Amino acid sequence: HKPVTAQDRQLAELIDQSQASVIIIGNKWDLVEDKDPKKADEFVKYYHAQINFLKWAPVILLSAKDRTKLTRLKNAIVAAYQERFRKIDENALGKFLKNVIRKQSPTLGKGSIRPYIYRLKQVGVNPPQFVVQVKEGTNLKYAYLNTIEKMLREKFGFEGAPIKMWIEKTTAKKI
Repeated sequence: HKPVTAQDRQLAELIDQSQASVIIIGNKWDLVEDKDPKKADEFVKYYHAQINFLKWAPVILLSAKDRTKLTRLKNAIVAAYQERFRKIDENALGKFLKNVIRKQSPTLGKGSIRPYIYRLKQVGVNPPQFVVQVKEGTNLKYAYLNTIEKMLREKFGFEGAPIKMWIEKTTAKKI
């Protein structure tokens, strides 16, 4: 396979910043010898390692010449579009957040008071948008949003769709 170039990564960054849905396509699969699931997994891992900020994007290995896996590509495009509109109800998000916190407690940002997360709320779709509401006067480390997003994708999908997530501080005791 040809290596992912700096230009490929730069283009992927622009696509990521645009909040577009993404499917990574590895073409010329017909030229690969000894095709098997293990070889395909190696290619997927390679692409995700090279463009690690798009690990949520499915990778499809196809051959335009042989027209193989084109149906899979079409299905992935439709699925990525549908995932942009996925809405998770508040009750499911509440249970999900408790599970996330149980598995990995919120990481401390600046300051000495452990952050308290009141709620994870979906505030929009196309792309899916979430706000993490934390107690005023505490700071949640921004990297914790990556943990929430990773677990959100594991639990609910969103494959091929970007997710926007931000922190909002609130003084409310209970929401």
